Amino acid sequence: MVALDEVERGIVACFLAVLGAEVASSFWLLKSIPTDTILVYYPTRWSYVGEHFLAWAVALSSLVVSLVSVTGGLKRSKLSMRGVSVTISVLSLLAELLSSWYLWFVATPPGVDPKLWYTGGFWTYVEARSLPWLVSFSLLLTIELIVARRVNVDRAS
Repeated sequence: MVALDEVERGIVACFLAVLGAEVASSFWLLKSIPTDTILVYYPTRWSYVGEHFLAWAVALSSLVVSLVSVTGGLKRSKLSMRGVSVTISVLSLLAELLSSWYLWFVATPPGVDPKLWYTGGFWTYVEARSLPWLVSFSLLLTIELIVARRVNVDRAS
């Protein structure tokens, strides 16, 4: 098994936290609204979660590639766990906004009102997805970092 340094563990922990937060926010949204909204367009709950996850992954990948190309690549010596975590967090939240925008405005059939949310408009939908996303991300990242720190302490012993 390959040993990861502090920055690599931070990247893995943060990445797992954003993946978990994305899936958790989709499931929370599905469980918290009437079923005659989202499930009108999607035959199963997994199809909604999968489509939103796919749109989110494409948006996140595009943002990461854009950041790397604008900054001229990542300099290994200048990376810190906190900087990487903040960058991944901000890019993931932007990807959440972009994927929600895509599903609301682009993926909805022409001439049909979006059925992704039952009350209010786009911004109430984003708020309803973002709050559980932030809570899930914070919890998962904290757990991942505690586990990573314990593994590091156990290896040092």
